[in-house]
Amino acid sequence: MDRKYFLQVIAAFAAVSTPIKRILSLGSVKDACRTDSDIQGPFYRARVPFRKDIAAHYKGDGISLEVSGVIYGSDCKTPLPDAIVDVWHAGPKGDYDNEGHRYLFRGRIKTNKSGQYKFKTLMPGAYTDAGLDRPKHIHFKVRAKGYDELTTQMYFENDPFLSQDVFVQKNNGLKRTVKVRQGTSAKLVDFDLYL
Repeated sequence: MDRKYFLQVIAAFAAVSTPIKRILSLGSVKDACRTDSDIQGPFYRARVPFRKDIAAHYKGDGISLEVSGVIYGSDCKTPLPDAIVDVWHAGPKGDYDNEGHRYLFRGRIKTNKSGQYKFKTLMPGAYTDAGLDRPKHIHFKVRAKGYDELTTQMYFENDPFLSQDVFVQKNNGLKRTVKVRQGTSAKLVDFDLYL
């Protein structure tokens, strides 16, 4: 084989393999940041009101909590404006409002032009369902134009039930645990979601 032919073959291979490597690397980045889905659970209610304080009508005691984050697109860096973030969770005593007209601990939030969402609530309680002790968690269902719907759950760091929860283990829930910080008037958590 002469040198000229050898260099042509190498150049052709490089021209073809570089775009392929780039495509493959983009796919792995996409997969690396995508938020894992989790079970919806039996307590979801559709068409809840849009509001930023989902505990406003609750008359009991609880620990104030503010949850905020950004919804990102599949490139892992573009914030998604106008995404709908549907949230629900058990109350401080571990019970869900499944039929009430006040939609306690339930609401929808639309992201702003920077893809940010924020809502106020109370720290959810743990509960036992069918013999399973569920850790404290908040359900999220995210919809954005051009993306598949994401249903997932956010868990709290150091919850004693995390290690034994079948859904946490099966659905990579430990990747979705958040650290709770103390704010001025409430506990604070950040939870970004990647579609």
